[in-house]
Amino acid sequence: MKHAIPLNTPEPMYPKSASENGLTGDTTVAMTVLADGSVSDVQLIGTAARSMDEATLRTLKGWKFKPAMCGADPVISDFEVIVSFRLR
Repeated sequence: MKHAIPLNTPEPMYPKSASENGLTGDTTVAMTVLADGSVSDVQLIGTAARSMDEATLRTLKGWKFKPAMCGADPVISDFEVIVSFRLR
């Protein structure tokens, strides 16, 4: 069994309201990577500010992966991601 490999994983945009208020935090998400490499069933596990959570969910739904493989066959797998929002 080989795990899914991220191919196209853009970072979520830092929400303007969170930035203006000096908010930082981590959003933890569980998702399913389908056999075609697309993402489904994106769910929050740990939350930051609502605007950060929404930005994370919106962005991660568009991520693309090389799917997990069982031998020569692509298979569905679960994946967990932590997105950190930090002011620079």
